[in-house]
Order: sequence, then C-alpha cells, then structure tokens
Amino acid sequence: MAVYRHLLAHHWKSFTRSLSRRNRWLTVLAGGMVMLYVTVLLGGMGFFFKEVFRGTPAGIDSVSFLNQHLIEVLLGMFSMRFFLQQGPRMKIRPYLHLPIPRKSLVRFYQLFSLLSFHNVIPYLFVLPFWLRYFIAGGYELRGSLTWLAGFTLFLFLSHFAINLLRTVLSRNSLHFLIAISAMASLLVIDQVIQTHFVSLMSFVLFGQLAAGNLYFLGLIAACTVSIFLYSSAVIRQNLRSTPEANGSPRVLRRAIFFGPKRGQVMNLIMLELRMIWRNKRPKHYFLLSVVFALAYISLMLADTDMFQSEAINAVIGLFASGTFALNYGQLMFAWESIYFDGFLARSIRPEEMVLAKLMILQGSCLLFFLISLPLFIWLNPDLLLLHVTFLFYNAGVTSVLMLALAVRNQHRVDIARSGSFFNYEGFSLSHWLWIVPTVLPPAITLFLLQNIRWTALLFIGGVGVASLVFSRKWSEYFTQQLLSRKYQMAMGFRKYED
Repeated sequence: MAVYRHLLAHHWKSFTRSLSRRNRWLTVLAGGMVMLYVTVLLGGMGFFFKEVFRGTPAGIDSVSFLNQHLIEVLLGMFSMRFFLQQGPRMKIRPYLHLPIPRKSLVRFYQLFSLLSFHNVIPYLFVLPFWLRYFIAGGYELRGSLTWLAGFTLFLFLSHFAINLLRTVLSRNSLHFLIAISAMASLLVIDQVIQTHFVSLMSFVLFGQLAAGNLYFLGLIAACTVSIFLYSSAVIRQNLRSTPEANGSPRVLRRAIFFGPKRGQVMNLIMLELRMIWRNKRPKHYFLLSVVFALAYISLMLADTDMFQSEAINAVIGLFASGTFALNYGQLMFAWESIYFDGFLARSIRPEEMVLAKLMILQGSCLLFFLISLPLFIWLNPDLLLLHVTFLFYNAGVTSVLMLALAVRNQHRVDIARSGSFFNYEGFSLSHWLWIVPTVLPPAITLFLLQNIRWTALLFIGGVGVASLVFSRKWSEYFTQQLLSRKYQMAMGFRKYED
C-alpha cells in the first residue's frame, strides 16, 4: 500500500509541475472551456433524451430504446478508444529501474489509468439520463443501480481489453487486422440482412440489468475481472521481454527503383513509400487506414437508422477517402526527423521535397476513394455523389491543411524504436485540434444547405477542385514555410522525448 501511495504522490507532483510551466495555464483554460461545452451538450442530450431523439418508435420508452442500441454505442466508443487511449506500458517504463515489483506497477497503472478522459465522458450523458428516466422515472432502486453498475463494468471491460490489445498488437498486428475486419463484416451483414442480432442482444442484456437481475451483473463482473487479470499478466510478460531486433543486415543491392531519369520528385515519392512499408509505425498507419476505410465506414453506411444526419455524412465522406492523409500527413516531415539533418545537407531542392509529399497525400486520397467506392455502391448508393465530392475536397483541401500542420511540427519521431502498435510520439494538442478546421466547414455547409444538397456538394467539390488547380502555388508557399522553419524543425527533431 505504501508503494501505491508514493506513486500517487509522484503523479500529483508531476501534474502540478506541468501546470506551472509557461503557457500551460492557457492550454488548461482552453481545455476547460471545451470540457464545459461538452459537459453541457452531453448532459443536455442525456436529460432531454426524449425531446432530442424524436425518432423513437411509437410504443417504446426512452430506456428501452437506449438499451436496444447501447452495445452498438459501446462498440463505437471502443473503436475510438483504441485509436486514442494510451496503454500503461509507456507510463510504467520510467519506474522499471526502481526496486518496485513489476506486478505492483502493472496493477497500479491498470487501475490508475481508469481515471482517463475516455471513462469520464460517457457519464456526462449517462448520469443525467439515469437520474431522469430511472430514478425519477419509476424504476426500482435495485434495477436502477444494477443498470448503472453494468454500464460501469462494460466501460472497465473495454478499458482493460484495449490495454490488452495494445500490448499484444505490438508483436502480432496482422491477426488483429484480420479479426477486426471479420467482426466488422459480421456487424455489417447483421445490418444488411436485417437480423439485428446485436440490437436484440443489447436489449435483452440491459433490459435484464434494468430489472435488477444480479446474474447478468455477476457475469459481466466475472468477464471484467478475467480481462483485468489476463491483461495484467500479458503486460507484465511484455515488460520482461526484450525489444525486437532490427533484423539481419540486408545485402546491398543495386537501387533499380531510383535513377536520374525518373526525376527527383518521383525518386522522393518512391523513397517515402518504401520508408512507409519497411518501418513498423508508418506501415501501421497505412494498414489501420485501410481497416478504418473498410470496416468503420461500412458500419456507418449500413446502419442508416442511426447515422443519417448531414454532419455524419460529412464525417463519412471526409474519412472514406482522407483517412490516411489525416493520420499520416500530420507527421509528414517528422517521419524523417532522425535523418532530417541529412536532407538539409544533401543536394535536394526543398520545393521538390514539398511537392513530393503533397503528391503522396493527394494520391492517397484517390487510392482510398477507390478502396471504399464498392462500399458506397453496395451499402448506400445515395451517398455516392458525396463520396466523389469529398475526393476533391480531401485531395485539394485536407492535404493542404495537413501539410500546413506538418511544416510546423518540431517533435521527433523515431520510427526505428517506435514499435508499439499505436503510440503518439510526435503529437501535440494542435494535432488533435486541427481536425476542427478540416471537418467543420463541409459539415456546416451540408447542414445549412441540406434542402439544396446539390448546391452544397457543388460548393464543397468546387473548393477542392480550385485548391487542386493551385497545387503548384501551394507547394511554393509551403517551400517558403519550410525554408523559414527548417532550422527550428531540425533543432526540435534532435531532442529525444520519452
């Protein structure tokens, strides 16, 4: 117990010191305002659920309607948490040299990590809903508490499951990609053939919890404890294992793919494509983008009852063809942070380097447009025109916005040692907030002009085409930005960050 007390004291001291740094209070204030807005928004949606969701079928009360879709919501939250939630191993590593049992370290960080943003946000909606429709809605106290406890255990279960996945996937990502694709395919088939097995299972499970059935609550609790114990054992074993070797040295071969006849821009494009495929972290960005485009977009296209607003359509169009540009493009220059000084010393013209990166982002939009095109034709052909519109928007606007963020990045990314499945080395708050100016303009346009949808799509696509026409001007502009910032970027890339 003394070990846990000292660890808590150390984390509190680290937290207070981080707030005292210069400009940290401004970040905390901005984050507090965003959190207040999210609290009011989700709390209002939970308390006024019946008034907000007027599309509830006749004869079904609000609790039954939420119970019917709660597992689908939790699965969606699980996929979002997988991409955003950090695993505990990165936080344990600084303490491994101390005489503290690793079992105690793992257990502490498994439980301490429960106090995360992802586990707090759902209660902003659930607690107001629970107070109005359970406590004040005539449900028995036992059933109300059982339902809330079951929801809490589901959050804990998903939290420990993600910690387990993130630990295992650093060594075995292919199996996960196959499994998640198969699961998403089953969910899509469930929606397409109208069996609604997931909705029925959710309705029965949470309906029994609302009725005060302790057997179902005990079953969920047993699953949660089992996942906690198993994930703790896997994390502890992973801490003992040595990092993977870089592999046997490769025999030098003739660089048949590179040559002066191809031009410097094409050589730089091919060099970056080989860097993506040969290194674990950028390759994971590509593979996850494929899974996201195929699996997650399929679920959103298939479930037309839940996803039918214009704002959601904008998100679908943005991520269907722009998912790789949104993820990979933010660190466009940071991928070369280890040898960025070498790029500055070599006879590579900066404008050719910028143009090559812009062409990679624009080409990725076309590639993922073609990958997700059969899904739109099969599942929701009404959104096919929107898919084409956002191809031009992503190629013309999203790629430019990502490049604008990339030339301002000064955080080092070591792809040689970044072996975890999905870490956030090189990211800062601006990388998370940059999605707002990317997705908000088309979402607002589609919402305001939803009655004249053709005009909205023509405007969004026209902006993308206009930006594509000026691609050469954009490359010249970002070349000037790179020239003015290259020494600051190089200085930041030399710093190691734990």
